[in-house]
Amino acid sequence: MAKTEETGDHPAEIADAEPGAEDDAQYVLNVYQRMEIAQEAFPYVFKPVVDGVRWRPVLHDDVSRLARAALLKAGIYALPTVVDHGWRPDRTSTNRKGDTVITANAWVVVQMDYINRDDPADRFSVTMVGEGGDAADKGMGKAISYACKFCHLKAFGVETGEDAESELNNFEAEPADTEAPEPEAPKEDPDERQELFEQLKETMGLFDLDPAYVRNEMGRRTGGRRQEVVDIQKVINSIEEDAGSWRDPDKQGK
Repeated sequence: MAKTEETGDHPAEIADAEPGAEDDAQYVLNVYQRMEIAQEAFPYVFKPVVDGVRWRPVLHDDVSRLARAALLKAGIYALPTVVDHGWRPDRTSTNRKGDTVITANAWVVVQMDYINRDDPADRFSVTMVGEGGDAADKGMGKAISYACKFCHLKAFGVETGEDAESELNNFEAEPADTEAPEPEAPKEDPDERQELFEQLKETMGLFDLDPAYVRNEMGRRTGGRRQEVVDIQKVINSIEEDAGSWRDPDKQGK
């Protein structure tokens, strides 16, 4: 019969040894058995709803919070290490005032080690690549956060409600059309869109802006339509140039 040994706040399950071993021989759950416990404790990631925007990003802070709770319960420590990094060529864009904005783009390779708390030599690792762009000095930090987030998502096998392969699996032939097809709008990169929403969230926090007011103002300025990547980048640039124009006038001076 399995026994339970309490160590701190995290119960570590102890199983009886195989037949033929000494009566008092017992072993602690290995890191993979503990990871199964952590996976059961990791819930579905709910993505925040942004008014007027169909895309809902999976945020780094949400994933980290849920992963931490699950890992603590299972007695696993997650240790991230940047094993490689570098910079892409700078990206140049123009804000609504006509000023040139230069965005620095960083990339990193992060190795996340999942370590058995009771036997540090017992571990496994997941490696992911992350990229982040920023007009200030936060590009490298965003890249690291992005890579760490996906290490957790893939290690836990978490559902996010996205089907990255849906387009590749759609081989059904389209019916013939005698009229010339309308040109398709260029498809956006979902990773870039997610990066920009996370960058927008950080920018709002940096300037102490009300997220609800900023979302409503974004919708007003774009006529209620879905914000494209270029719209989100313009909002970020606008806040960095003139944060005062994005403050709720009803709350100013209070």
